[in-house]
Amino acid sequence: MCIRWCVILSEAIMNFEVVDEKIYSVRMREKFNNFTIISVSTPTEKKHALVKESFYGKLNHIYQIILPHDTKTIVGVFTAKI
Repeated sequence: MCIRWCVILSEAIMNFEVVDEKIYSVRMREKFNNFTIISVSTPTEKKHALVKESFYGKLNHIYQIILPHDTKTIVGVFTAKI
């Protein structure tokens, strides 16, 4: 059973990109359209402002270069103090 799912999944993956240790994306083929999942681990509030700006700049760049007709999903750990 697992082998069958692994084959199906490997055929569906169109692209896998590691941006850095905190961001990666995977583009997958669906029946009617494609979708991209961006996985992130955001820097904590305690990090320097330049680190956070760099992170969100990279995230914005990755989001903007995804094709407009793809479904886009961002998942991950969003650390924030409220």
